[in-house]
Amino acid sequence: MMLNVTNLEVRGIEEKLSGKTGKPYLIVRVEDDHGAWVNLIDRDISRKTLYEKGHFYNFALDLVIRMKYTSVSIIDVTLNE
Repeated sequence: MMLNVTNLEVRGIEEKLSGKTGKPYLIVRVEDDHGAWVNLIDRDISRKTLYEKGHFYNFALDLVIRMKYTSVSIIDVTLNE
C-alpha cells in the first residue's frame, strides 16, 4: 500500500546493517504533531545527510502488512518548507 504523509518531525536516525542481505539501511524515527511516533525504514543510505533531528518532512511510504510483521519503508522524502 502506498501512502503520502506530510509534516512528520524526524526525532532520530540510526544506521543498521541487515543480517539477511548484509546491506546498510536507516531507521528514521518520526513523530506527528500529537506525539505519536513510528520507525520508518530507508534503504537509500545516501539520504542520511538529508535527515536532521527536529526538521519536518513529507514522505512517500510503502506499507506492507503481513501476519508476522508490518514494514513501513520510505520511497521518497522532501523537506517540508
